[in-house]
Amino acid sequence: MLFALGGVLVLLHIVATVVFGYGYFRDELYYLVCGQRLAWGYVDHPPLTPAIARVVVSTLGDSVVALRLLPAFAGAGVVVLAGLMARQLGGGRWAQLLAGLAALAPPVYLATTSIFTTISFDHFFWALTTFLVVRLLATDNPRYWLAIGVVLGVGGLNKHNIALLGIGLAAGLLLTRTREHLSTRWPWLGVLAALLVVLPHLIWQAANGWPVLEFAANAATGKQVRMSPPEFLIEQVVSLHPVTLPIWLMGLGYFLFGRTSRRYRLIAWAYLVPLGVLLATGAGRADYLSPAYPVLFAGGAVAIERLLSRRGVGWLRPVLPIVLLLGGLAVLPAGIPLLPAGAMAQYAGATGLSERELEQGKTASLPQWYADQFGWEELVIAVAGVRDTLPPEERATVKVLTGNYGEAGAIDILGRESGLPHAISGHNTYHLWGPGPEPTSTVIAVGLPLSRLQEVFGSVEQAGVVRCVYCMDYENNLPVYIARNPKRPLAEVWDVFKHYD
Repeated sequence: MLFALGGVLVLLHIVATVVFGYGYFRDELYYLVCGQRLAWGYVDHPPLTPAIARVVVSTLGDSVVALRLLPAFAGAGVVVLAGLMARQLGGGRWAQLLAGLAALAPPVYLATTSIFTTISFDHFFWALTTFLVVRLLATDNPRYWLAIGVVLGVGGLNKHNIALLGIGLAAGLLLTRTREHLSTRWPWLGVLAALLVVLPHLIWQAANGWPVLEFAANAATGKQVRMSPPEFLIEQVVSLHPVTLPIWLMGLGYFLFGRTSRRYRLIAWAYLVPLGVLLATGAGRADYLSPAYPVLFAGGAVAIERLLSRRGVGWLRPVLPIVLLLGGLAVLPAGIPLLPAGAMAQYAGATGLSERELEQGKTASLPQWYADQFGWEELVIAVAGVRDTLPPEERATVKVLTGNYGEAGAIDILGRESGLPHAISGHNTYHLWGPGPEPTSTVIAVGLPLSRLQEVFGSVEQAGVVRCVYCMDYENNLPVYIARNPKRPLAEVWDVFKHYD
């Protein structure tokens, strides 16, 4: 049953990608390039996702369909793990079904598993960790701490966000009777295992001046949409789908107050502490907490199953799964691109999705997670057209300078067929890679303000423009410049273009 639910999710993603797939997502292009330049770290993310991209490209190719298979399976894994956690908590088949459906319905889960990003794998590693925690608490076997540490470490090589779960588990361990495990060696071995797994990444960060700290600070102040605590909580309800609200609230109450679930108190703290951290900072995106809910779905499903076993309310048993199923179907286009772009724009406008900003100042007729899949081919065509106007001697040495990693990734991945040179950029890890050792007197620049180019180059002229229909607004009507005669070598002024966010 659970595997059938997971299979439905995978099938939906495959159909959407094949039939209505819009193209590479901005971050997918970036991860493909990072996969070509494997390292133990990058400015804005750990090394696992680029390594997975490298494996996918080596085995299945770099098509959009191939790239999105693993995220779909990761999403299916979350559905299965939610149901298995319900079973481990003592739930019957109905509770397992309800937990699986609850993990299938949220738009944020559908959206993050429809594209190749660190977030889709983050959901899986978080769910796998909490499954092991449930096993640990159900059996009171402290040896599970070692496996928990290993999974947390691997999750940390995927996305730094899983550190929130680690903090929550540590707090729960101290605040509940599970602290008795501290008298054994297993929690300490778990911590050691997690640190050993992430140690190469930490060494890379230290060797490169901890760029992740600058990235996180800049993202918090200049990129992420700041939300008040009420706004953040409302966003949790919306992104997880209102129909799941009773389930995860029941789950939180089950773990926090239930008499028969005292042994599972730690799980409540593993949710509440990360929630408190994000509420206190005010800059966390709503999806930073979204991986925390599958275990709450499991606990809520078990609590509801027991509640409905009482006389007089058994008729709700068939109703609740149907409500979840219908609720999920109603918002399916919000998470999976099952409509042509024009129809999706109308849907987004009618439902208000196009008005939601995930990042400051970034708007489009489509939601950002869809709009960022448009415009890259138009960008490559425009840049290639400008390149073709150059005389042969300039064309042989010209470089393409972009304003962000999405534009650079498009040049590097999609521009290969047009023979475009590798892009250079000051954005995130592209800045660390630098402008290259080869001297150049001419660059084609896109996505950069004219004033900054004039600061560096003696001559700057607009030679083209990028136009796209459904892309992000700031990627549309984008001037393409030819910049010549740098006042100083690019390597000496490279920090002028640096921005980590």
